[in-house]
Amino acid sequence: MPHDTNFTLVQLRYFLAAAELGSMTAAAQRINVSQSAVSTAVTHLERELGVQLLIRRHAKGLELTAAGERFQHELRGFLTHADELAESARSLGSELVGDLAVGCFQTFAPFYLPRLLRGFADRHPAVRVDVHEGDTPAVQGLLRTGQCELGLLYDLELDADIEHEVLAMAPPYALVHEG
Repeated sequence: MPHDTNFTLVQLRYFLAAAELGSMTAAAQRINVSQSAVSTAVTHLERELGVQLLIRRHAKGLELTAAGERFQHELRGFLTHADELAESARSLGSELVGDLAVGCFQTFAPFYLPRLLRGFADRHPAVRVDVHEGDTPAVQGLLRTGQCELGLLYDLELDADIEHEVLAMAPPYALVHEG
């Protein structure tokens, strides 16, 4: 049956510093803790693992055992992965993930959507955007039923219950025969 080990990342980091520097005192100075904290952490780690990792030579520093050398080698990768895992977890709270349904007035699509979607994808690569094109009543219907979370429309003929924000102003123009 596997043995439950009970050690911390801090103890692993203290061991690695001591092993790399060959001294509990130098490790303590690098980490900015007391020498006894490093020594206690390493002793606890060795006890939990059931193996001697370091040979302590009074006034001559530390020397890795064969088990300590192998453990140190594997530990570097493990701690790198632990740091990456922590960074990944921190980013989960700030990164947008999921699906976004967007309704778009049909004449906007070819002119505005490519640039908007490209910019959005650059900032939020984990969001999948589905676009539904239609006329104003159709897009408003999609918004009301929850089939879209966002709509791109002219502010003409918008129903009073549709909350909206102006993103751009389009100048009015008319094409007429020169005569």
